[in-house]
Amino acid sequence: MNIVYLIVFFIFVVIIQKCITLKVSNRNTSISDLGFKLIKPRYSKTNDIVIDVLVYGTVVAFLLNSSLRHIHAFIISAITLLIIRTICTLLTVLPKTDKPCHTNTKHSFVTTIQECTNDYMFSGHTAFLCLALLHINEQLSGVMIPSIVLLCIVVYLLITTRSHYSIDIFIAMVLSYLVFHNAKNRIKN
Repeated sequence: MNIVYLIVFFIFVVIIQKCITLKVSNRNTSISDLGFKLIKPRYSKTNDIVIDVLVYGTVVAFLLNSSLRHIHAFIISAITLLIIRTICTLLTVLPKTDKPCHTNTKHSFVTTIQECTNDYMFSGHTAFLCLALLHINEQLSGVMIPSIVLLCIVVYLLITTRSHYSIDIFIAMVLSYLVFHNAKNRIKN
């Protein structure tokens, strides 16, 4: 059943790829963002690399040190988040932030486009980090404070690099929490 879920999702992503590319090409306005007002921008490739290492390192560490039951719950949750993110991206692509443009092509799981930011509704980095941290906290005691600190560091870096608007990050955290608890309850039953 889960493999069918993955295949259907992959086909869905491939079909909507062109729709997203067309929609994104018409954006050129900006919006007001509280996080941007509170935190000064710091554009750096190093910050982008640190974000990736922290997020993907946490996910890999979780996967390498978890039981099959927890990995299964994580995968179901991650697939659910990817589907929700794909639908949200199709429905709402926020305007470009003030992050300086680079001439390289950004590669995303959803699409490949010439862009300056990852300003899609919602932040995949935040969603998957939250999801991994929630699963880690379910398995281990005493890691709540380090988890919160790690999440705050990544959120700070995402806002300083202007990779996402604050609403992208907030929605990612809320959805991760809801998807995590839904998957946890389904696996228990």
